[in-house]
Amino acid sequence: MSQDPKPTFFFSSDPAGAQGGAGFVAESNPNYASIPAPAPDGQTVLSNTTDHGGYKGAHPVAAFFHVLFKIMAISIFLLGGVFGLKYVLMLVTTILLLTADFWTTKNVTGRMLVSMRWWNEVKEDGSTQWVFESSPEADQRVNAYDHWFFWVTTGANCVAWLVLLFLNLLSFKYLPITLAGLLLSGANFLGYFKCRRDAQQKVTSFMLSQAAARPQVAGHVASFLMSGGGSTTTNSGANANV
Repeated sequence: MSQDPKPTFFFSSDPAGAQGGAGFVAESNPNYASIPAPAPDGQTVLSNTTDHGGYKGAHPVAAFFHVLFKIMAISIFLLGGVFGLKYVLMLVTTILLLTADFWTTKNVTGRMLVSMRWWNEVKEDGSTQWVFESSPEADQRVNAYDHWFFWVTTGANCVAWLVLLFLNLLSFKYLPITLAGLLLSGANFLGYFKCRRDAQQKVTSFMLSQAAARPQVAGHVASFLMSGGGSTTTNSGANANV
């Protein structure tokens, strides 16, 4: 039975890594096999060939823990009173679950499901620098279903706490819990969104730098596109000869 490669991350102090942080490298596990599937944008994304008990992605365990603490935190908040939990116990339990979800999403599931990570570091001068990283080969290594599952559940969790916040705006008893849930879930969502945007900016910068380094190649490509392709040019030439 074949399985998809699982990314392995090695962190080093290589200067080629992100500024102020460790290098970020993802390598596939040779013990697993996969087949490539074309993505909508023409890039290659690994397609999982194994159905993990109904989950179509490559990392079912990571996906399970990605939603476990989210569901538990919302369930305790909404149903704690039904099961007779006192307010203090419900408050502490929900905050602990929110913290566990924040740490798990930030440090574990984000790296496994979408090959991204983000963190902040304090410099010697006391200033804080935020670092957002994406695996250089994320488009080829990240499973399409894992990618979809991560963003849908992360965004839905943030929206859920936003709705709960609005429903409890006039409740000084539950407002702090919903505010904590929105802040923690929103921080992860924005952090990974920043990772994704930075990755796209790096690809654009790389393409522009290659075009600047090879102006002749870029000129030929631009001329080819403006002329409508090689077939159109050939036909035009043939018509001219006739």
